Amino acid sequence: FWNRHSLSRDLHEQIALHVQELTHAWELVLTTYDKNYPLSSLVIRGNEVAGYTPSKELDLRALESHIIKVLKENGLSGVHVHIFTDLKTYLERTDVLGRREPEAIPFTPDDRYPSLNREQLIRELILALSL
Repeated sequence: FWNRHSLSRDLHEQIALHVQELTHAWELVLTTYDKNYPLSSLVIRGNEVAGYTPSKELDLRALESHIIKVLKENGLSGVHVHIFTDLKTYLERTDVLGRREPEAIPFTPDDRYPSLNREQLIRELILALSL
């Protein structure tokens, strides 16, 4: 954690303008058995998850696969996960997701989190992977 740096206020405000009503999370450090992956921002809309990390040297495909695997193991299949290292691309993707109407995806509430909708459950499961 000592090597971890928080998001700058300017970057946080810039991303916040695009995130708005989306289900989202800030400043995560996602863990796998082999590595830790810092994410500055994560948004969820329907079956789409998009994340941003400024760290260019990470194996993002491994992280995306890990998130998909964990979601699938928890009964949430068909989720598409994309992690971006380019802020402009992430913000464009966030804007596209923000303009989408929420999808009518069949969902049975999870007994562990009965009050959460599908997007909130995806968020909670991803948070469970985070330090």
